[in-house]
Amino acid sequence: MALLPVDVESKEFGKPVITYTLIGLNVLIYLLTTYENSFIEIGDYWVRIYALTPFTLLYNEWYRIITSMFLHQNIFHIFFNMYFLYIFGREVEGTLGHLKYLTLYMLSGIFASLFHVSFISVLGLSNLFIPALGASGAISGVLGAFLLLYPHRDLTVCWFFWFIPWCFTAKAVYLLLLWFGMQVILGYTSMQGVAFFAHAGGFIAGIALLPVLIPSWIKRERVKILYDHFLGEYILIRRRGIERKAKILFQFFIILLLLGSIYSLHASYALKSDVYSYLIGVYGEETVISDYTIYSPSGGVLTYPMQSLPRIVWNRIYWADLVSYKPNYEGILRFNSLVDAPKYNVKVRVDLDAYAEYDSNGILKFMNGTMVTDVIYVRGVRISLERNVMFRFELSSYGPIEDAGPKLIAPASILSITILIIASAVVLTKDREIVID
Repeated sequence: MALLPVDVESKEFGKPVITYTLIGLNVLIYLLTTYENSFIEIGDYWVRIYALTPFTLLYNEWYRIITSMFLHQNIFHIFFNMYFLYIFGREVEGTLGHLKYLTLYMLSGIFASLFHVSFISVLGLSNLFIPALGASGAISGVLGAFLLLYPHRDLTVCWFFWFIPWCFTAKAVYLLLLWFGMQVILGYTSMQGVAFFAHAGGFIAGIALLPVLIPSWIKRERVKILYDHFLGEYILIRRRGIERKAKILFQFFIILLLLGSIYSLHASYALKSDVYSYLIGVYGEETVISDYTIYSPSGGVLTYPMQSLPRIVWNRIYWADLVSYKPNYEGILRFNSLVDAPKYNVKVRVDLDAYAEYDSNGILKFMNGTMVTDVIYVRGVRISLERNVMFRFELSSYGPIEDAGPKLIAPASILSITILIIASAVVLTKDREIVID
């Protein structure tokens, strides 16, 4: 999908320098963070240190909420984000002014991150450890402001089917509500990957913040009494707001988000507090393949690695009961035995020689070494083994993630509920004071 841009420049505030500056800054940071990967995708170092991984907020790494707003996963990610910022940002900046526009952008991005955190009870605990990055939340706030300011503006959208463009024009309020609704629906149906709830949260924040940031010259009376000299009588002129059916559609999506926020708030107090996240890296000749797994001593493995090599290493350590060992143990750990492989009804060899560290509860903190094991292959109903495959690996943990529910998710859920109610009230009661076109 593509939106066709329109040249705009506000007579009130001049050129949209903040929009152009934000685009330039995002592109510059993208070049810096993707240089090592030939500008195709972001480097692992930048994701690990500067992306928003929600559990890090428990360790007061709040700077990640800001830094993550200027990181992008790949070239397509930054292209479409900057394209939408260019189309909508210029006009919103021209309406609000430079400083207020920048305030809207930054606050929308911050709230988008917290909105994403507030839905972890809905999405699953693994999302505590999945990095989120991108300017999408902040740009979504600009889209929300545009909807409220220019709901009747005609926008042209082009869809591409087998490289054949299909274009149509519709009012901004319906196109943007369609986009907003897609974020809500995809948020509930996609358990991990794209942070759709962050997009929805930024959109809501842009609407909720607009009455505070909008210039006074726009806040006019909803009804004006004018004297018509031709008719010789007084007439009432009502300012045109958002259409009723559009309001109903918006409130429907708000209710869906409110239900999720209320559920997340309730469920956050029941989340497990003895949760560990493990980053497993398997070393090849020139590359490292890494992935996460989530483990709870009281609940077992909550999420397995998606990458096959880290999953093989983790499974052997878990099957051998080496995730839990001696409290405060630190030193060389050697293990050589056949272990049961659940679900496969076979035994596999595990020959481990590694340096390991365990915490005071006897839970694995760190492991680095080599493993020789049998790899299981499943072809239909047939199971075969490749014998004596060696892996060189490193495993490190974060945890336990104590009180993530009441200390992190619950406050974010309360904030989300509050902003959702404010945005709902703004659309219902303030639209005629704010709508320009």
